Amino acid sequence: MAKEEKIKSKYLQALSERVLVSGGVMGTNLQAMNLIAEHYGGEKTFGCIDYLVVSYPTAVDQIHRAFLEVGVDAIVTDTFRANRLTLADYGLGEHVTESVSYTHLTLPTKRIV
Repeated sequence: MAKEEKIKSKYLQALSERVLVSGGVMGTNLQAMNLIAEHYGGEKTFGCIDYLVVSYPTAVDQIHRAFLEVGVDAIVTDTFRANRLTLADYGLGEHVTESVSYTHLTLPTKRIV
């Protein structure tokens, strides 16, 4: 069984047994950190919260860990605007698949599972 199938199976199994608590509001939590342009990868990408998983994954990781410390069962990440059209505003539209979206999917599992 592939690693992804095992993770999915664990999640669905737990969901069938009890109500799961999920952590969220990643964008709000990231904005509350008062990050500077350097964290976002420079002035060109300043304010692009979805890019922080690439430019400053430590911030995303800190929030994920904080959710886990208070006992959530599942975490979400900051993909609210992670699409080619929106990221094009920051010059990142062509990199959405290989960098931004991929990192959003893999960051939590690399650090937690």
